[in-house]
This record gives sequence, C-alpha cells and structure tokens, in this order.
Amino acid sequence: MKITSVKPDGIPFFVALFGALVAILGIALGITGLLNPASAVGFIENAEMLAGAWAGRTLALGLITAFALWLRTPQAYTMAFLGCSIREFGDIVGAFNSGQTGLLPVLFGFFVVDVLCLFLSVRALRAVTNARTSNSPAS
Repeated sequence: MKITSVKPDGIPFFVALFGALVAILGIALGITGLLNPASAVGFIENAEMLAGAWAGRTLALGLITAFALWLRTPQAYTMAFLGCSIREFGDIVGAFNSGQTGLLPVLFGFFVVDVLCLFLSVRALRAVTNARTSNSPAS
C-alpha cells in the first residue's frame, strides 16, 4: 500500500496522520467518558450530565474524523477539521471561563494544528473545485 493511497490528492500526509490521532483520541476518550463520566478530562464533581455531553461530542467528532479519513476527500477533511477547530476553540473558552488554565497549552496546540489542517484541506478542496471547473464543457 502506497502512502498516497491513504490521503486525498493535495492533502499533506501529516494532515492524514494528525487526523488519525484525533480520530483515535476522540473515539477512545468519548467511549470512556460515556461509560464512566467521572473519567472525563476536567471532570467536576456532580457534573455527570456535562461530562456525558462532552464525551458524546468528543466521540462524534472522533467518528466524523475517522469517516473523513475513510472517504479520503478534501470535502470530508474540510468538514472534519472545521468541527475539530470549533471544538478546540470552545474548549479554550471553557478553560478560560472556568479558571482551569492548566490544559491551555495542550488545547492551544491542538487548535493551531486543527486550523492548519483545516487551511490545507480547504486549499486542496479549492484546487479540486478549480480543476473540475476548468475541465467542464463550456455552456
């Protein structure tokens, strides 16, 4: 199997690799948090409903990212990394609002890489769209 077969054209390999990391972490943390809300990252005593919602969101974005990797299209990558970027932004805002700033370096790191992957996915999507437009018959 060639490396190029695991990613869409125009998407750097590290974007697919980071997507795999995000998918694995999201699925693992999501399932763990749903089965045991107290194990959720940043769990607050008596906040099982909030932890369950966090775990569901984390699992959903992990599955969406895994599905994007399976589809291997710039469109799917763009949507997955848009969701991941918004999730990380929300987590950063939540950390600031709660005063729990210990995770901020990790959250900012994931946010920066998510936004970079989003940018590269949109760039690949635009290239595919432009190629289709230039190859279509004139109307």
